[in-house]
Amino acid sequence: MEPELSSILTVVHTMQKTRYCQMAVAAVTLYDHVINLGREVDLVWRKKWTLLTYLFLAARYFGNFALLVTTTGLVNTTFDAKVSDHFDQIEAWGTFLVVWFLQGILQMRLYAMYGRSKRALYPMLLCFVAQVVVTVMTLTNPGQSDAIGVTAIPIPGLNYHMCSSSLTKSATMSIYLPSICFEFVLFVMALWVGLQDMVEMRRLSGRWRMNHTMKVLIVYSTLYFLVCVFQLSDDSLHLSAPVIDRVQAATVSSFGLRFGLPVSA
Repeated sequence: MEPELSSILTVVHTMQKTRYCQMAVAAVTLYDHVINLGREVDLVWRKKWTLLTYLFLAARYFGNFALLVTTTGLVNTTFDAKVSDHFDQIEAWGTFLVVWFLQGILQMRLYAMYGRSKRALYPMLLCFVAQVVVTVMTLTNPGQSDAIGVTAIPIPGLNYHMCSSSLTKSATMSIYLPSICFEFVLFVMALWVGLQDMVEMRRLSGRWRMNHTMKVLIVYSTLYFLVCVFQLSDDSLHLSAPVIDRVQAATVSSFGLRFGLPVSA
């Protein structure tokens, strides 16, 4: 087999595996939503609506919408580069919107864990706003926004093309770094309040332990931080194959939404 033909077939196989994986991820994510819809109705829809409710529903349903749009743009082989670029923009902005919604949920959890302390709330909100502003400025920067797009690569001998992202590692790092830094801030805050709770329990009971609610929140905060940062770091550094990347993105969203459910769940 000629080297050129072998290279073409490798690209086509990678494209197909990525498409199949994206469809599988979309199906599993939507299936997970359907089987947990009863819990969502009982624990969210039928309870008193608060800011946490709106954040959870925004992340849940906008996340599903962005997932369907991404899947449509990826599996369709008839779109030209311009149309594919629109889908790529929706995926980029959709990813950050869902992450910001989930960060809002986590901040409300931390606010409660810190006993509604304004000294914890205001610095946390300041860091959040700074992260959003820097990310939006980066995404809307003319030089950067031109880089956030796709390049149509025709497949010789076939009646369709491959649309490949034109982002470089340095460009993606500048986009994702603010979110990675803020996720680390939230993680440290969760660990610190958990440590304080353990010290207090030690003082009261003479044993190193943590109350159940605090333990659940710390475990979810730690796991979400690890999953989310791994996904954001992978996106910025292109560490894994596109197939793995699709699974990671859905995992972050699904896990974050489970964290948004009431602790009693």
